[in-house]
Amino acid sequence: MKNIFLQLLILAGVYPVYLMYKFGYYNGFVCWILEMGLWYAFCWSIIKLAKDES
Repeated sequence: MKNIFLQLLILAGVYPVYLMYKFGYYNGFVCWILEMGLWYAFCWSIIKLAKDES
Protein backbone atom coordinates (compact mmCIF):
# COMPACT_ATOMS: atom_id res chain seq x y z
CA MET A 1 0.00 0.00 0.00
CA LYS A 2 2.84 2.39 0.86
CA ASN A 3 4.39 1.74 -2.54
CA ILE A 4 1.25 2.97 -4.32
CA PHE A 5 1.22 6.19 -2.30
CA LEU A 6 4.92 6.71 -3.03
CA GLN A 7 4.27 6.34 -6.76
CA LEU A 8 1.37 8.80 -6.51
CA LEU A 9 3.62 11.29 -4.72
CA ILE A 10 6.27 10.97 -7.42
CA LEU A 11 3.60 11.36 -10.10
CA ALA A 12 2.22 14.42 -8.31
CA GLY A 13 5.72 15.92 -8.30
CA VAL A 14 6.55 15.20 -11.95
CA TYR A 15 3.12 15.73 -13.51
CA PRO A 16 2.82 19.53 -12.98
CA VAL A 17 6.22 20.04 -14.61
CA TYR A 18 4.98 18.11 -17.64
CA LEU A 19 1.72 20.09 -17.72
CA MET A 20 3.56 23.41 -17.50
CA TYR A 21 5.86 22.31 -20.33
CA LYS A 22 2.92 21.19 -22.46
CA PHE A 23 0.30 23.89 -21.80
CA GLY A 24 2.44 26.82 -20.68
CA TYR A 25 3.20 27.95 -17.15
CA TYR A 26 -0.14 29.44 -16.12
CA ASN A 27 -2.47 26.92 -17.79
CA GLY A 28 -0.32 24.02 -16.59
CA PHE A 29 -0.48 25.32 -13.03
CA VAL A 30 -4.28 25.67 -13.15
CA CYS A 31 -4.60 22.15 -14.60
CA TRP A 32 -2.34 20.84 -11.85
CA ILE A 33 -4.47 22.43 -9.08
CA LEU A 34 -7.61 20.89 -10.61
CA GLU A 35 -5.87 17.52 -10.88
CA MET A 36 -4.72 17.71 -7.25
CA GLY A 37 -8.30 18.43 -6.18
CA LEU A 38 -9.53 15.37 -8.08
CA TRP A 39 -6.69 13.20 -6.72
CA TYR A 40 -7.42 14.37 -3.17
CA ALA A 41 -11.11 13.53 -3.49
CA PHE A 42 -10.25 10.17 -5.07
CA CYS A 43 -7.72 9.20 -2.39
CA TRP A 44 -9.98 10.45 0.40
CA SER A 45 -12.89 8.33 -0.85
CA ILE A 46 -10.66 5.23 -1.09
CA ILE A 47 -9.35 5.73 2.46
CA LYS A 48 -12.90 6.30 3.71
CA LEU A 49 -14.10 3.09 2.00
CA ALA A 50 -11.17 1.14 3.43
CA LYS A 51 -11.93 2.40 6.94
CA ASP A 52 -15.64 1.59 6.58
CA GLU A 53 -14.88 -1.98 5.51
CA SER A 54 -12.46 -2.76 8.35
